[in-house]
Amino acid sequence: MVSYNSSDVEYLGSEQVVFPFNVFESNIQGSLSYVFLNPNTTAVLMPGNHVLVVMKFKINQMDQERKIKLNGTDFSFTDGQFSPNERVGKINSGEIVVTQQVVRLHQAMWMSQNVLRMDVELKNLEEVSAIQMVLRWPDSRLAFQNIQPVQRARSWQVFVHPQQKSLGLILADMSGNNAIALGQGKILELFLAPTDGTELSGKMVIDSLIVTDRSGEKVAIAYEPTILSNNGREDFAANE
Repeated sequence: MVSYNSSDVEYLGSEQVVFPFNVFESNIQGSLSYVFLNPNTTAVLMPGNHVLVVMKFKINQMDQERKIKLNGTDFSFTDGQFSPNERVGKINSGEIVVTQQVVRLHQAMWMSQNVLRMDVELKNLEEVSAIQMVLRWPDSRLAFQNIQPVQRARSWQVFVHPQQKSLGLILADMSGNNAIALGQGKILELFLAPTDGTELSGKMVIDSLIVTDRSGEKVAIAYEPTILSNNGREDFAANE
């Protein structure tokens, strides 16, 4: 069960994510209850991390910076195909952060037929000294090439961990004297290289975003993805 304050948010419904369950829900006065039933007794969830369901909310009064609590309570489940055993677990409480601060991925720009540039922008209303995140994209035919701190973060250092379809990075003020003040503008230029001429599609998204201030305290911040496409790439093909 998950409960929330209905004066802060409006529940819009859910999306079933995990196979093979059917999901039944009840929403009574800001309290959500879910029942997951498996219609196929031979199909089970293997050990690991699974997204069971995605809840959608509409935020009331988006202009007010605040945190909206989502309170989880205990849940139970059964395991064992022939002799089911009931077990109990816990739903962690969470929160929805309403903020005007954002890390934004701009629309990608083709620099040539074989180089795609992505600008990363930061809008912050409080001082920022470090940013950690993972960038993910859906196509394994797109590979990391280079990254460069620019403009607001030009004196910072960047550490990267490239993997197939993702890039982990830490961007930090190692001197301790060049925190990013309040404002808005570019902080990174990311360069990617397609491994073939196949058309690109899908979203590049930000995952596991952590932003901290000079004292190491987390800064509440949102993020925005961008769409990948071949728009503009054909212009270089015509000239090369």
